[in-house]
Amino acid sequence: MPASRKKTVYMPGHDLDDICARVIEWIRPDETEISRERKEIEKLLLRMRALIPAEIGIELAGSMAKGTNLRSALEFDIFMLFPKHYTLKDLEVLGLEWAKKAVAPHKWHVGYAEHPYLNARVGNADVDIVPSFKITSAEEMQSSVDRSQLHTHYILRNMNDRQKDDVRLLKQFMKAIGAYGAELRVGGFSGYLCELLILRYGTFRKLVEEAATWQRPVIDIEKSYGEHELAKSFSEPLIVIDPVDRKRNVAAAVSRTTLSKFIIGAQTLLKNPSEEKFFPKREVGEKERLRREIRSRSTELVGMIFSAPKAVPDVLWPQLKKASTNIGKQLGMNGFSLISSELWTDEKKRCALLFELEVHMLPNVVKVSGPEVHFDMQVENFVKAHRGSARKIWVEDSRIVALEKRKFSDAAGLIRHIARNPDGYGIPEKMQACMRRGRLAKGEALLRLVPLEVIHRFLLGEEL
Repeated sequence: MPASRKKTVYMPGHDLDDICARVIEWIRPDETEISRERKEIEKLLLRMRALIPAEIGIELAGSMAKGTNLRSALEFDIFMLFPKHYTLKDLEVLGLEWAKKAVAPHKWHVGYAEHPYLNARVGNADVDIVPSFKITSAEEMQSSVDRSQLHTHYILRNMNDRQKDDVRLLKQFMKAIGAYGAELRVGGFSGYLCELLILRYGTFRKLVEEAATWQRPVIDIEKSYGEHELAKSFSEPLIVIDPVDRKRNVAAAVSRTTLSKFIIGAQTLLKNPSEEKFFPKREVGEKERLRREIRSRSTELVGMIFSAPKAVPDVLWPQLKKASTNIGKQLGMNGFSLISSELWTDEKKRCALLFELEVHMLPNVVKVSGPEVHFDMQVENFVKAHRGSARKIWVEDSRIVALEKRKFSDAAGLIRHIARNPDGYGIPEKMQACMRRGRLAKGEALLRLVPLEVIHRFLLGEEL
């Protein structure tokens, strides 16, 4: 939270425009920060220029290049633009070699999109150096990475300074409601998508007014399609055509849940505008609050905590989702009533699958209905199948019925069994060994094992 915010007392009835004006002052980089950013960029660009052949362009991209970055978000995207006579292998080998020399002696690691790039911490800045081909249109690109330079050029040509501040407002609002980021773990709005939404609607206020009434929004700034073509070409809940590549929906990553978060967030902001909608309050004594919440609900909170398998985030998150979904199905099939589930990973060391159950203990026996008595062969087969294990077999109305021992009488036991025998329950292969070695925890014990903000989101949902 910005230090200056403490000096402002919000009073109900304040106009949204007044609130936005104050928030912009807190989130726009100040002159000192801008000067520091430029020095960091210039030093690194000079080192790169001295190392790299002149025919290879070096270009700043991303929010800093476009002037839509938030205060204290010191992140640089630097693109090496190779002429087309280089090969993709040249980009991977030469590009990374030059990038490593340029950032030395700072620490770096290689990240992977469609091809490798270098991430490094240079001073206070987080830097991505991305080798790509120099292109002038989407038809020339050899991978989606090449498209980023076109995005930068498009925003710089079409966006004015006032709209850049509106983009900052939108990003901060998206962060506050948990909808910012196109990563699979979020399924949300990328920075470029935020920029396009402001270009389409002109201002942050106009956007939230429109978004509050969205059903299945379709946005095509450059009018690349006819009115009825878009619905046939794209199936996602939010459609925003990339102005530099008509074949691409910039909002493809936005899940229906995250879109709904934004719609309801826009509605609540308009009904009750406040600075807290941009900077949610941190509850004092959060752990104690969550402990009281767990004790008061009389539900069962169960978590499986295990080591993260070696996988990039875009692989890890879908695998966690699949594991959580399959365990949830098994809980339902075995008679346990699941309220909700949550998944989390720090993407490096730990993962957690969380389940809250309304019904978590069941009798040791279960009633099994058989066929109607006039199906004599089916009745005979049913009796043979259940004679050895049933506690009781009887006729009820027109059916044969058995009372069988239940395989799992408590939900935690079922989850533990799945973790120990993951291959039989659709758990992704890369996750199986980690789950077998995992730890089952219940209730308040999870407050020591999982970040409090995750437990808060799981138990208390969205701050509406």
